Amino acid sequence: MLPVAENLYRTGHADEALQMLREAIALKDRQSHLGETAATAADRKASFLRDSGKVYAVCGQKDVALASYREAESLWKRMEETEPLHRVRALVNLGGLCLIRGNLYAAIRADWPEARNQYKKAIETFTKLKAENQIGLPELRELVEAQQKLQALSN
Repeated sequence: MLPVAENLYRTGHADEALQMLREAIALKDRQSHLGETAATAADRKASFLRDSGKVYAVCGQKDVALASYREAESLWKRMEETEPLHRVRALVNLGGLCLIRGNLYAAIRADWPEARNQYKKAIETFTKLKAENQIGLPELRELVEAQQKLQALSN
């Protein structure tokens, strides 16, 4: 539902997009996930928060998007620290989240210092994973993207 909400907004249907976002949140809260571990539940919730944050960002609700990202970040950091089997997944998601926030901040010149900070965090996270041979092609692409965007903001 989140991609549909984003597309609705992008095509000029803001009210319908926000309604669909609210419905997606309500549906997520009603879903049953029997047998789910605490780590997979936290990861699922964090992923939903990240994705809903993206929709809020597209809809121009930067503060709500950032709040969603902060909550997702908190869940993934807790996973990284307490769930050794899910550490790499949490780090990959944290690096990607920094890249997303960097892109959001880079849209406004006054926010470029924070964009640089987010890109540096993404680079640091993905570089750490690369050194541990825990990185795949999608993460390598995100690493390169963060490096290029940091370089562009530094010029």
